[in-house]
Amino acid sequence: MDNREQEFKKRLLATFIAEALEHLGTISKGLLELEKSPPRMERGKIAEVVYRDIHSLKGAARAVNVSEVETLCQALEAAFSGWKRGDDIIPAVAFETLYRAIESIRAIVASLEAGGVVTESGKISGIIRELSLYGANGAKSAQSAAPPERDAPLPTAEPAQLLSSATVRVNAQTLKKLLLHSEDMLTSKYAADEDSARINAIAELMEVLRTGISRTYIDMMPLFEKLSSGRQTALNPQQTTELEEFFNWAATGSREISSKIHALVKSSSLHKKNLDKMVLDLLDKTKQAMMLPLSSLLESFPLFARDISHAEGKSVELTLRGADIEMDRRILEEIKDPLIHIIRNSLDHGIETPQARAALGKPPRGSITITASQTAGANVEIAITDDGAGINAGKVKQAAIASGLIAQKDAETLDNREALQLIFASGISTNKIITDISGRGLGLAIAREKAEKLGGRISVESTPDKGTAFRLTLPITVATFRGILVKSSGRTFILPTATVERTAKFKPGDIRTVENREAVELDGRALSLARLDAVLGLPIKAKKKNEASEAPVTVLVLNSEERRIAFGVDEIIGEEDVLVKPLGRQLQKVKNITGAAIIGSGAPVPVLNAQEIIRSAAKAVPSPLATTTDEEEAYQGKILVVEDSVTSRILLKNILEGAGYHVKTVVDGIEALSALKTSEFDAVVSDIEMPRMNGFDLTRKIRADKKLSELPVVLVTALETKEDREQGIEAGANAYIVKSSFDQGNLLSVLQQLI
Repeated sequence: MDNREQEFKKRLLATFIAEALEHLGTISKGLLELEKSPPRMERGKIAEVVYRDIHSLKGAARAVNVSEVETLCQALEAAFSGWKRGDDIIPAVAFETLYRAIESIRAIVASLEAGGVVTESGKISGIIRELSLYGANGAKSAQSAAPPERDAPLPTAEPAQLLSSATVRVNAQTLKKLLLHSEDMLTSKYAADEDSARINAIAELMEVLRTGISRTYIDMMPLFEKLSSGRQTALNPQQTTELEEFFNWAATGSREISSKIHALVKSSSLHKKNLDKMVLDLLDKTKQAMMLPLSSLLESFPLFARDISHAEGKSVELTLRGADIEMDRRILEEIKDPLIHIIRNSLDHGIETPQARAALGKPPRGSITITASQTAGANVEIAITDDGAGINAGKVKQAAIASGLIAQKDAETLDNREALQLIFASGISTNKIITDISGRGLGLAIAREKAEKLGGRISVESTPDKGTAFRLTLPITVATFRGILVKSSGRTFILPTATVERTAKFKPGDIRTVENREAVELDGRALSLARLDAVLGLPIKAKKKNEASEAPVTVLVLNSEERRIAFGVDEIIGEEDVLVKPLGRQLQKVKNITGAAIIGSGAPVPVLNAQEIIRSAAKAVPSPLATTTDEEEAYQGKILVVEDSVTSRILLKNILEGAGYHVKTVVDGIEALSALKTSEFDAVVSDIEMPRMNGFDLTRKIRADKKLSELPVVLVTALETKEDREQGIEAGANAYIVKSSFDQGNLLSVLQQLI
């Protein structure tokens, strides 16, 4: 092995160690939560997270040939395949074995990090035998199993030895440029200090002028009274001189102030221009510091593919193209697992054995190609293509029907292209045998989840006996993107430009009904039409009667997951670069919304998840929608919103104001009680976890007050356990909305019932 290959192996192992420690942390945390015997739904969710991390850790271990970790993860994965549904409670005796397995993996990782050899083989065999009792078919019989004997504690890595996933290597030249830009920012700071001093000088001059005018006015009052009463008909020479001096003084002072203000405006404009450039340059350089070539992620894939193909008795060549394209390190970290899953599927499901390929007239060696290319809109498309067996759309339909994902009659209406998209659903696999490579129907679901989280998308094309192509489209960097601002039902939203295929206007007469749904004709094909406000559950404002028959309908055509739907909006405001902010913990699972963006005015605006609103529109049952005209729209009521997160507070305020409510916001229960004493409200919408006074205590205080005891209280929270719900009901809440199932329509519907 030459030095280059040794260095590559060393870097690959260091990457695995960092990744393994992260996965082990998540798994350990999940086991601790599961040991508390949470409710069924929560238990299933926690077990699913643990299962996924075990699955990812297994793949990472295989890539670096750490077979001991891979084998342990395979046994852990088999045990959790039954538990992740939440149907079976994990036996108490099983936790000892599970913890021993995790400790063994930690010991192996610590040994690898220290440059030693793995010495856990004997213990691993015993742990695997014990884990086999808790497989999907053996969970119940294992309930009565005797507690396993506990071996001596396994050594674990000291905290100081753990690699931090927050570290990043930055080129020294890039750091130097960042430092220079930071130093340049000091120039703007000094300029701002000068402007501040000038403003203070102007303020002082204004005060002198104001005082002089006031004093002169007081001195002149007796004269004005004499002139107005007729006791004096003209100014004497002294008075004329004094008045002239005053006006000259005031005029001079005004000119001086005007001159200073003009100078300040000019300098401030120049400083703002320089500061804007510096901030943009600094942001650009910071982004560059976070950029890494795709090769840093993909360079291990050819070896990874070779090892797996040899183990499968296959011959495969994996080729990389365009791997010099740079992407944000944070995006690369997120897409690593999805790419591994796709390659794994290609090796296991797609590429045939040399004998089978020869029978089909194909070369004995299979081909997998990963091609990266930069597309319009600062995106990168990563295409993973193979020349294997392809995907049988009929088998995908059968697997989807068997899993309960889709009904038989609905499956029959899908063409092959639509059927292929079903493989991205969790639990869908056409492989009858679960192997250590793939077959659990999990990897592609993770791939779609990751892509959508990053604001990208994934699609698949396949031809039987010819091959399969997965296309992953992702932004090059995170944080900023181009967005289209639209107005719907009086509220402003942002859609990522990358998801908008086109915009158009249609006359009302162009809208027709196809299969009980509104549709428009575009490019010679009928395209489903949905109102954005209806999909989001907002009240719909109709045009005035004299405008309804003439006003054109503005639509945006969204394209995602091979689905195209036209969405009607009130207005397209424009397109601009926006800065995305993640939603607070309380609103992480709000349906159809992926985050909030700060637009040019500084106001936060919800960013819509194009994939979700397309799915919501496709699932919506067509029905007449209630509308109100501007003349008919009435005052809905006054709502007090109690929320400590500023982002969540503003979004809730916008939702309610868009529905016609008057809204006042406060940050906790103490401020809420103060507001309730000074103003009247028709309902309270409150978070639970807040400083000083939480939502439960606030509700109890409201119910204990004779004047407020009948006031509707709606708790909107991320707390979703049965105990939390019961505590909310016991406190006196009229409604308890869990954020994981929250959308705008839920809240508005509840308020309409209560007020």
